[in-house]
Amino acid sequence: MAGALVSSCSEQAGGSPGSGPGALVADAPLRLTGGSAALGDKAEVHYVAYGSTSGVDGSAALVSGIVFVPKGKPRPPEGYPLVSYGHGAVGFDSDCGPTMTKDLGLADTTRVSKLLDAGYVVAVSDYQGLGKGAEPEEGGAGLTHPFREPRTTGYNLIDAARAAKALLGRLGTALSGKWAVYGESQGGEAAWAAGDLAAGYGSGADGLTLIGVAAEKPPTDFTWLVDGAAAGTLGPGDQISYLRLLRGLSVAHPELRLDDYVRGPLADKANQKTILGCFARGGARIFSIAKLLGPADTRASAQQADQLRAWLKGWKLPLAAEKSSGAPFFVAASVQDEVVPVAAVRRGIAEEKERGTAVQEMVENGGKHREFDDSSEAIAWLGDQFAGRQAPGGY
Repeated sequence: MAGALVSSCSEQAGGSPGSGPGALVADAPLRLTGGSAALGDKAEVHYVAYGSTSGVDGSAALVSGIVFVPKGKPRPPEGYPLVSYGHGAVGFDSDCGPTMTKDLGLADTTRVSKLLDAGYVVAVSDYQGLGKGAEPEEGGAGLTHPFREPRTTGYNLIDAARAAKALLGRLGTALSGKWAVYGESQGGEAAWAAGDLAAGYGSGADGLTLIGVAAEKPPTDFTWLVDGAAAGTLGPGDQISYLRLLRGLSVAHPELRLDDYVRGPLADKANQKTILGCFARGGARIFSIAKLLGPADTRASAQQADQLRAWLKGWKLPLAAEKSSGAPFFVAASVQDEVVPVAAVRRGIAEEKERGTAVQEMVENGGKHREFDDSSEAIAWLGDQFAGRQAPGGY
């Protein structure tokens, strides 16, 4: 059923969804599979397509996502609280998003499950370019995912909350009017960006009040990858990340040609297809490619590095040009994280505080990127914000 509804919606991809940011374009029941299948025992699961905005050029975009409505528990008399949740990085292709794979993966399934146990309606965006809204029009190209560009995913999370509100209105289910944004890894980046963008993107006027922003292991600045490429010091895992960063930048800057920046195995088109496809599928093959890499394969000239740094200035968090929403932040990071350097997160936190934002900072010896999980702390903090309590220890 979802497929039939989406087919008609995808004709608008790349153009105007017709109804504005957050407008609910289509909805249908959705059955999840794999490790996410059990979420159907805790919630009614709905596919949604909705209007959003590209952070690259401000154009209208059709985005898809999932809305979970708790079941088996009494409905709160004041209406459900809402969390717009950002999932971790999944890839570049239109079939990589959760509405397409029908599985959120272990880390995100665990967090969504905890949110449902806490009684929240949960909206999960595919992100622009990663779901049904990304499918190509007849004779044209579909929307591309601008990986690591935070405004797009931030807008997508804000509009997912609005679409969830519209869906619940259609279902006759009340919301409290309070919402929060939360995510991990790329979703932490998206959540942080949403917090920075909300005030200037109509938050409040849409009948929703943002009460908190929680970001686990959020990437805040990728210039360290450029510095490493210029110095010739990137390790194999970082070189894979560098190629993905370049691909994301090329969406915003089509003049960027990957072949000008990478060599050896990373210049091979079949290898690029594997690395830049859906990350979960590439697994063993990506590991094999990484073992073949040498420092020269990603070495950047001084001119190239300067250009990349200039492009990345607008992709750093916080989004300094945006007006602060006034909502408090919870930011968690691990000292041992090899994907998100803790020093960059700390700089971002300091700059967010300079904007007048209250930030509860949790920097721990939490292990490597995949191992680190502060979801229980993040969700407890969200509960405090919804209840109007200051978290223990203050900010």
